[in-house]
Amino acid sequence: MNVERPTTTAELAEAVRSHDRVSLEGGCTKPALIGTGGVRISTTGLRGVVEYDPAEFTFTARAGTPVAEVVAMLAERGQHLPFDPMLVASGSTLGGLVASGISGPGRLRFGGVRDFILGVRMVDGLGRVLRMGGKVVKNAAGFDVPKFMVGSHGRYGALAEVTFKVFPRPHARRTLRLRAAGMADAARVLCEAARSRFDFEALDVWPGGPDVLARLAGPVEALDPMAAEALARWPGEALGHDEAEARWHGLREWDWVPSGHAVARVPLTPSQAVGLASHARSLHLLGCASVAWVALGNDGERDRLEAWMRTEGVEGVLLRGDGHRWLGARRVMAVEDAVRAALDPGGRFAGEMDGDGRDGRDGRDGPDGLHGHGRKGVKGRGIAHVARDGRWEGRGDGTGNGAGGGGVRALWVLPGGMPHVPGARAGDGFAAGADRLDEGGDGGAIDGGGSAPARGSLPGLPRLRARVPERRAIP
Repeated sequence: MNVERPTTTAELAEAVRSHDRVSLEGGCTKPALIGTGGVRISTTGLRGVVEYDPAEFTFTARAGTPVAEVVAMLAERGQHLPFDPMLVASGSTLGGLVASGISGPGRLRFGGVRDFILGVRMVDGLGRVLRMGGKVVKNAAGFDVPKFMVGSHGRYGALAEVTFKVFPRPHARRTLRLRAAGMADAARVLCEAARSRFDFEALDVWPGGPDVLARLAGPVEALDPMAAEALARWPGEALGHDEAEARWHGLREWDWVPSGHAVARVPLTPSQAVGLASHARSLHLLGCASVAWVALGNDGERDRLEAWMRTEGVEGVLLRGDGHRWLGARRVMAVEDAVRAALDPGGRFAGEMDGDGRDGRDGRDGPDGLHGHGRKGVKGRGIAHVARDGRWEGRGDGTGNGAGGGGVRALWVLPGGMPHVPGARAGDGFAAGADRLDEGGDGGAIDGGGSAPARGSLPGLPRLRARVPERRAIP
């Protein structure tokens, strides 16, 4: 595949404007998140630190900068990114760190990527260079759009630069291995430890066993008494420095994942950890079991896991491996589509994998038709024309069939205001129930080649409209 590698923000903008459809990549450490279709654009040519102010605990760097270079730079000044960035040694980039939205064990105490990003410079779907957020920690101006870029999977735009805040590195750390008789016992230990006064920096369950890894951080003279008191409450032992570092490194780099296995991220609660463990042979629980990394074989393990996830109302995302990106009970927030419509109204960025349904797009007429095979998607093609007064008229070519779920939830922000999403009819090119924001739509079938216009209103739209502004250029 031909990959373009711009080296400046201007070149990145030109690359985006030059193609009807593009997909973005960074260090390719999480390849399942890379969109399919269109021209591939790599951000690895956008490399280097633009600004670093140790006194202000902030830095700005280009999106293709390896996280390893940033980690080394911060370490020289006794600072770090406390959420434990994942896959640093594997070659992850800052842009990929933001777009994937994944954090490591340190997220328990300090928060994740979203809590440390301050600003971005990006190219949107119209080829405009936008700067959002700022370069200072206390900044309350405007919408906090940079946080939408965290976990965006390349759907909203191409990152050129990112600004982060950082923290001082702790003087020392101690890692305790707390024994557990099983996953239910491990969940109990996790909850008790999280509620305790010890303020653990990380609480993870080691893959392949129910034992809990608990990490303390602080002044050297305080750690030994704290560790002794913790071990008096929960049976276990303290790990040596080298062993502890090796274990945390292995967790961050997915060294525990068997060769050839896919990797998925599954948010959950400690009470769901027992059920998840019974459906996944190899997993790592982090953040007091608020997130699980699950290794999936090719023997039907994914199907069994997804069946349990749908029953529990749990959603997940595939980071490595083949197949549809989303797992389980996919939840869609209307504001996601509204933000994407404001930043990428033409659907230029291939954010979702083909066949995923909601974000798959085809055609370049108006805001595009939709296609895909997802539960809330539409199979086939349709053309949507939007008038300047915000009304939407749909016309279908009769090539599609309905695909379950709640229909398409697409909101397009135009200068005329937030449009209404129409109720669908046979021949519209949209599944029945497309005008509903809730889960009530039953999909239905699309049949025939009619051209009947459809108009309707979206329940709850005024509430959303009050929060989302009209699309406009952002200086």
